[in-house]
Amino acid sequence: MRRQSRPSGWARATRRSTGLLVIALVTGLSACAKPAPAPDSSASAAAAPVISTTIPFVGCAADGQEGPQAAPSGAPQAAQMTAAAAVQLAYYEMASGPGVIGPRGWSCGGVYGSNGATLVVAAQPLQPSDLAAGASWSGAKGDAIEARVASGDTSGRFEVAHVIARVFPAHQAFAQGVINEGIEPASNFPSGPYASDKITTKSNEVVEFQTPAGAVGLGTDTNLNERMAPGADAVSGAVILTGPTPDLSAVTVRLPANLLSLAGDIVQRFEQDNRSAASSPSSVP
Repeated sequence: MRRQSRPSGWARATRRSTGLLVIALVTGLSACAKPAPAPDSSASAAAAPVISTTIPFVGCAADGQEGPQAAPSGAPQAAQMTAAAAVQLAYYEMASGPGVIGPRGWSCGGVYGSNGATLVVAAQPLQPSDLAAGASWSGAKGDAIEARVASGDTSGRFEVAHVIARVFPAHQAFAQGVINEGIEPASNFPSGPYASDKITTKSNEVVEFQTPAGAVGLGTDTNLNERMAPGADAVSGAVILTGPTPDLSAVTVRLPANLLSLAGDIVQRFEQDNRSAASSPSSVP
């Protein structure tokens, strides 16, 4: 009887390779059959598109040098932001002063004079009389947005010089000129940023800031004619110089945790509204 020959080493290896290939193919097909992981909802939210939309206009009553001013009326304001932000925001404005966006449903009031004007939008009820010079506003440490302008060619020049001394080195000549008047001592114009502030210089005329909770900084120094004071939460904002004088525009934002994501929209819109008249970064050597 003839004995069957054993397969060669090459044949045995080929069979093993074929078997392994089949196993690999089956495993690959099984993997392909598994459902794809669910998309990351947080990534989707972060990628929400900015759209052209409108937000409601809210007029704010004011009081000042020429007496009370009624809240102005206005049309909805054009805005560039995500749809989620737009449904939470409104545009607040006083008759003789600045405007600023803020959370819908908040209260607002303003004060004005020859030195400039201040508008405050707050979570708690607010009247212009709460912001008058010497008044003790109970919301100073709470959630609020403050927008103010100071004129560099009136008594507002002292506030402008204070801020320039802190964060605008290219404009120190203006601050020094105010100091040289001798009306306020030089010690009232400290040079350099507040110790706890985080400063982002965007140009010679635009600076953004963050002031930590409980600290005195660009957004919470009541010696600078500000109504907001150090509180339990941090503030963020921007200071802007405009025109040849120059004049100062500033915004300070303190929001509750559930609205904190809106702070960037508020600051950016204020910059867009107020920096159009600012000098270019190269205008001052």
